Amino acid sequence: MPRNIHLATILSAHGVRGWVKLYWHGEDPARAKEYKTLHDKSGRAFEIDEQRMMGKNLTVKFKSIDDRTAVEQLRGTELFIPRTALPAAAPGEYYHIDLIGLAAQTADGQHLGIVKSIQNFGAGDLLEIEKLNNETEFLPFTQDVVQQVDFDAEVIIINPPEMTE
Repeated sequence: MPRNIHLATILSAHGVRGWVKLYWHGEDPARAKEYKTLHDKSGRAFEIDEQRMMGKNLTVKFKSIDDRTAVEQLRGTELFIPRTALPAAAPGEYYHIDLIGLAAQTADGQHLGIVKSIQNFGAGDLLEIEKLNNETEFLPFTQDVVQQVDFDAEVIIINPPEMTE
């Protein structure tokens, strides 16, 4: 099943001619127009015609929207792109969405759980592993812990860090 990336959320209208203020979830909002078309959850397409940075905020003009009233009705709409629209990740780098749902196991085949999410609380990325008993465990996403990512086998090989008491 193709995965979609939540890339933006419609915040409000900007002016009266259909400009839209977006909350941009991607790395560089100035590159928004490169994606050309965003979609909402129902599949409705929003084609970016123009864009401007207004301070730290991204505003866009969609081809299909010409007035403030239409924008106000879309407030809170989440906008997506297909995962396939993203460029290939550099060697040794991964998109978080590609890791979610992979099985986590040790090199000797011991099942640890499923990757539920990737979190960062300020000290680096952490894999959130959901165990069979529905408990979660956070493991550092480092080269020492993550030994291999095998997308064909849908598994991440983990070397769990030694825990001392």
